[in-house]
Amino acid sequence: MIGLGLGLSLGVAGRGGKKYDPLATALFARMSVQPDQTRKTLINSRIIAGKAKSFWAKLDALWVHAAHDAQAGRLNWLTGNYDCVPINNPTFTTDRGYMGDGSGSYLDTGFNPSTATSPNYQQNSGSHGVRSNTDNIGTGSLAGFYDTTNNRGTTINPKVDNTNQQAVYRLNQGPTATSSTVAASPTSIGMFVANRVGATDIRGYRNGTKIATAATASTVVANGNMRLGSINASSFRACQFSMGFIAGGLTDQEAQDLFDWFEPYRIALGIT
Repeated sequence: MIGLGLGLSLGVAGRGGKKYDPLATALFARMSVQPDQTRKTLINSRIIAGKAKSFWAKLDALWVHAAHDAQAGRLNWLTGNYDCVPINNPTFTTDRGYMGDGSGSYLDTGFNPSTATSPNYQQNSGSHGVRSNTDNIGTGSLAGFYDTTNNRGTTINPKVDNTNQQAVYRLNQGPTATSSTVAASPTSIGMFVANRVGATDIRGYRNGTKIATAATASTVVANGNMRLGSINASSFRACQFSMGFIAGGLTDQEAQDLFDWFEPYRIALGIT
């Protein structure tokens, strides 16, 4: 249940005399099932707050999967492009998000940075992230895209095993065995972000805090659509996820700001 009282900036009038930011109004118009006024207020407040931060202009796509309706949980909040397509029936849970089965189901975002027109995401300046609601382990990655033929890609695994308790980050990198960036991760719950801000500067974050750095050289951006719940035809992960994004490279402060941006939404819905 949503339980936040959030102020509104003046914008486009909605039903009942309420006014919303134009981007929020456009997002509501693309929803097959309309959210109630409380949720509209929450979404509107997040859009207004996001647009006031510098990370917002770097976003290529932003998906908030924790929604009132399955179709709404697949929409790109920024534009009508890159709405997610469910593959092999990933499970949607109201107010929580989507979850693949770990073997064949996932969301295909349709965003391929190697073919997109003028994306913010570039070889030496890119980021992507996912908010996992599930604590488990596995070798499959939860978000990203990997070109098996050319052995390069961008991936996030929030927790590999219980022994080492490590998250694994890769962004525009070569073979997994030689280029993965790892960091201590006692749980796979949280917002995980892989971030590259230079040809040899990759960073990993959990809940806005930088927990990994590496001087791994970048490779050409892999040719593939970003996925959530999977990275290619052989790597899947059964973690429920409540949001995801892809963007240009972020400063450490912007990574923190993006985490702080999602927190009021997560708290309002009671996502743990």
